Amino acid sequence: ATLPRSGTAAGDDAAQPDTDVALLRACGYFLQPSWRALCAVLDLDDLSAPEAGLLCGVARVQAGDFDFVVPQVAGIVEKVHDGDADDGKVSLVDPSGRIEAYFHAGARAAFPDAIAVGAAVLLSNVALYVSGPGTRRYLNVHPDCVVAVFGGPALA
Repeated sequence: ATLPRSGTAAGDDAAQPDTDVALLRACGYFLQPSWRALCAVLDLDDLSAPEAGLLCGVARVQAGDFDFVVPQVAGIVEKVHDGDADDGKVSLVDPSGRIEAYFHAGARAAFPDAIAVGAAVLLSNVALYVSGPGTRRYLNVHPDCVVAVFGGPALA
């Protein structure tokens, strides 16, 4: 399942670069009720630039600003990867970029709505997996990392 982008059909897998921030802002993800609820909890007025109110945005994680633990990050579930719902692999987006995240079985059990397209998640002290120098980074989400989940199936 994939969150539809403006001008595309749901499930369109035309991959966009992780750094295509203009597309992420234009696609309508950040007009979702779940994202608005997350921003309201964080007292963020500018829904198009909530990374300013967080300790870090996805772009900083992908740029290598953090080596082992990401202090705080939020994102909206853009995609639950085919065949991976049981593995908890999702694509998270925020207005600064896109990152893959793996939700531990305990996190999936405690927060089942977090693995739903359209859900917004607020995470804290998330372990970071780096596959090698100059390569991709992935979030490793354990139950104690999930601060809040907004939305899920009802709002997706």
